[in-house]
Amino acid sequence: MSDLQREIDQRAVEGHLPCATVFAIAEEFNLPLNQVVDAVNGADVRIIHCQLGLFGYQAFGGKRFVGSLAQIPDPLADLLHAGCVHEALPCATAWAIADREGLPRPVVGSAADVLGIRIAPCQLGCF
Repeated sequence: MSDLQREIDQRAVEGHLPCATVFAIAEEFNLPLNQVVDAVNGADVRIIHCQLGLFGYQAFGGKRFVGSLAQIPDPLADLLHAGCVHEALPCATAWAIADREGLPRPVVGSAADVLGIRIAPCQLGCF
């Protein structure tokens, strides 16, 4: 068993690994993200707790964490629409917008959801 596989096995809880943990493992092992994702998938571990709040929250009563925001400020809406590629906002672009604007990632995920903007592709290949 490789060190990477051992790390995945140690960090997985009941066959689940949070999105943030997958990114942390890639950084700690200085590996490309897709290589870590392949190892996670090979270990039959499911990725949960999307950092944009889009999937993996069943233990909290629902698939998604995103909530309905009462209002999306026009500048944020403009950034989200401008970031779209082929009618979808890439996950990496959503993260970049959140970081640049100083917003929590689930807020950006929620804003996209309210605006009817689909997030795709996921950086981990989950969707």
